[in-house]
Amino acid sequence: MAVSMYYNYDFIMEELPWAYGDEIKLHYITTLENQLCSMFVCDNMSNDMFRQVERCLIRYGECGAGLLQNGTLYADVATLGGDIDIYGYGTQGEIITRNGKETIRGKIGTDIIVGWNNSERVPTFDLYRYAGLFKELEQSWKNNVIYSRMHPVPVAKNSKMKQAIDKIIKDNKDADKTETVINDIPFIDQVNEKGVSIDVLTLTDPDGVERLQYLSKAYDDLLRRWWNLYGMDMQSTGKMAQQTTVELEGYKAYSMIQPCDMLKCRQDWARQINERFGTEFNYHFSPAWSWCIQDKQATEEVERMEGDETDGKLETKIDEP
Repeated sequence: MAVSMYYNYDFIMEELPWAYGDEIKLHYITTLENQLCSMFVCDNMSNDMFRQVERCLIRYGECGAGLLQNGTLYADVATLGGDIDIYGYGTQGEIITRNGKETIRGKIGTDIIVGWNNSERVPTFDLYRYAGLFKELEQSWKNNVIYSRMHPVPVAKNSKMKQAIDKIIKDNKDADKTETVINDIPFIDQVNEKGVSIDVLTLTDPDGVERLQYLSKAYDDLLRRWWNLYGMDMQSTGKMAQQTTVELEGYKAYSMIQPCDMLKCRQDWARQINERFGTEFNYHFSPAWSWCIQDKQATEEVERMEGDETDGKLETKIDEP
């Protein structure tokens, strides 16, 4: 039941360090997780099973696969136990179906094949950290908009003045009213003849809306940092003057370290399942990531061609008398 709660996103109501019934943070958790789940494709695996596998790997760092009583292959979070091997991992495992009606128990590597999210064998912790940062930026954006509104606060020195100010403000908000009539002569005399001014508190700063561009830039930078970790080499700010082409290519290589490691772990798991249960699972990058990799290769080829042309022109100029 507890696992089912996490799976169905009921965890937002639980007292967990990264979720306190927070709709904004939940939005970013689910959005980023959905994008990560689209990184890979597994041929010959059903969509429901694939989605569950990816969620388990991303959220818990591992996923086990075994046969149910009717011979159906099932994958979910595996609890390791029994005797501990020399590396500290349990040699026995247990998988409970989401409805809690069936349990797969057996030896790890024989009855249950365990796969890992990455070589470190940990969840994608960055998911919750970045979701929290995106949430803070969105809240800052909202607060900045609210406190940038034109919202003067008149200060009334007595009840009559307050009533008059309230009436003026009300009429001003009414689109059909073009004027306000006040029949309180003493009040008019008090304001006009005795030099009584109506003080106004300025608790908002309309000019603050100009600072939204900095929050927008911070959002873009954070998004770029996130995707630079997972294969999408985003250079949204363009090539800076001090950056060389070699340095940019270094970012491209760096951005593929984590995805390639995650792919290898999934391919190793799929190979073991195929050998044990006779399936034909085949993990590879999804079209979006494959296109990105091919696009990088094409870009690098163009850069090399342009570089060769430039070098040729320089050599020609040097050879000229």
